[in-house]
Amino acid sequence: MPLSEAANLGKRYQITYEKGALVRYLLPKFLRMQKFGDFWAVKNISFKLEPGETLGVIGPNGSGKSTLLNLCSGITEPTEGEITINGKVATLLTLGAGFHQDLSGEENIYLNGVILGLTVKEIRKKMDSIIKFSGLGHLISAPLQTYSAGMMMRLGFAIAIQAPFDLLIIDEILTVGDGLFQRKCFAKLQEFKKIGKSFILATHGLETVESFCDRALLLETGRGVAYGNPQEVVAIYRHRMNGNGDHDSGLTAVEKKRLILSLSGRGDEQERPRPSEIGWVRGAWRQRFGMGKAKIERVQLLDDENHEVTEINTGDSLKIRVEYTVEEPISDPHFGVAIYRDDGVYCFGPNTRFDGIKIHQLEPGRGWFQLNYPSVPLLAGRFSLTVAIWEEEELFGYDYHHAMYPFKIRAGRSDYGVTFLPHQWMLAGTPLASQGNLMMGYSAFQREMEGKISAWLKSTRIMPRQAGTTLDSFIVEKDLFSIGDAITLKGIFKSDKPVDQLAVWFGLFRQDSILCYGTSSLADGILFELNPGTTKWGLRFPHSPLLRGKFRMAIAWINLRQDVWGVVPSAGEFEIKETIPHHGLVSFKREWKGSALTLWSLF
Repeated sequence: MPLSEAANLGKRYQITYEKGALVRYLLPKFLRMQKFGDFWAVKNISFKLEPGETLGVIGPNGSGKSTLLNLCSGITEPTEGEITINGKVATLLTLGAGFHQDLSGEENIYLNGVILGLTVKEIRKKMDSIIKFSGLGHLISAPLQTYSAGMMMRLGFAIAIQAPFDLLIIDEILTVGDGLFQRKCFAKLQEFKKIGKSFILATHGLETVESFCDRALLLETGRGVAYGNPQEVVAIYRHRMNGNGDHDSGLTAVEKKRLILSLSGRGDEQERPRPSEIGWVRGAWRQRFGMGKAKIERVQLLDDENHEVTEINTGDSLKIRVEYTVEEPISDPHFGVAIYRDDGVYCFGPNTRFDGIKIHQLEPGRGWFQLNYPSVPLLAGRFSLTVAIWEEEELFGYDYHHAMYPFKIRAGRSDYGVTFLPHQWMLAGTPLASQGNLMMGYSAFQREMEGKISAWLKSTRIMPRQAGTTLDSFIVEKDLFSIGDAITLKGIFKSDKPVDQLAVWFGLFRQDSILCYGTSSLADGILFELNPGTTKWGLRFPHSPLLRGKFRMAIAWINLRQDVWGVVPSAGEFEIKETIPHHGLVSFKREWKGSALTLWSLF
């Protein structure tokens, strides 16, 4: 039986459109022209929450998150629909709710505890644990009016978790606390989840939703936009925050920008869209956090000969060595390493827990671990390394260095995007071999493509014109793949006359508009020859290291004599179903080694 279930939930308010306080309060009612209207704070909201699950509610300010939480807690009655809760509910919605400013912190524990359903005897029994968790110490005897917002939040949360509940409803107020207390709160919530307690959490912390919640609900203007897997719902929210709604006519504005940058050969880090355009949060960039107990002392990036490096080429090996000290025994930790591109794109973030490596305990003293990448497939750009020592559930770090170690990858190819994907061009099912060095015409090809794409961007047509040769069809062999699967793409060009020296460009975009990989047949030394009628061609990726997500493909082509060209912004789609829990965009082959690891661990 679901712990909580909402069906077509809606809340309507009647509002007046009269202007000015004088009109509303000074004129007699019979002399006023009253204008009223209905405002739906939330409408047609449905969800289901099982015992032990957490629902994250996200959305912009004014989207209806607080109204929905008030409906779930029973504070407000719904106008339509219904919500069923099979258990006890506790709430932590408004900072200072149930507190009296003139009473001391200790007196407010009694007052608030009784409101939450605790008896005076139970409160006395739990008093020490409440004060200890809040961290207020001797300040518990001070009047509440002397408390800061963060101190009141500490006290409110410490009381709320002592009350008997099956479902705890929490609004955004946890963000008032400092980072250390937030991690302490989520560690406590994780303990409750393990014993079957459930939570509904409204927050702007998207990383919290991805890591802590089992389901997510995205609201906009009171309506549900997306509901389900937290990672997918968060990706949709980030995408919409960029100003990218649903576009049936092809690429979004951000995708168009990346497409033209790639075709014009200007896809380096100086020309990439900035973090604000892709929605990745970098507020903690180059910062260090941690609960203590362990301290990262030194981080090195090493080459094959163990020389420290700050630059590598695409495909080079890379060793990341981390030295640390431990102050007291730590049970069940794990190590994490993540690579971010300079614009905030999360490339790859493995850790020992995800890789199934069990570290039972770190003993006091010095230690080290090392992550080896036999080959780094990332394309040219500037990147930063994050390293961390985490507690078991990764709710807080003992020591966390976020994007503190910059390095650069030099251009080894003319491809663009985040990662290089080995591939094979095909004609009529037969793999094509390079026809030699065609790079002399590459710049001209790119300039021509840029001109055609620019004309399309400035036009009012929904789809760009295809002159001379058209893309008759384009399919992906299946819709759903697993990480590491081969992906085969098949297309048919249709032409009314023979065409030679046809170059084809291919771009692979993730759902959030990030260009994962862009390449052209010309860069690979291949030009197509088309006969009148239809010509079958294809592109095969023998091994796809892309992580979970939905992907879309763009295709462009041009004859080097410039009499044939075309662009199809959305030629096909597919999805990769995650089989490993890692974060980021692409998975690398890797090896773990360390003083706490008895053997090499290979993946």
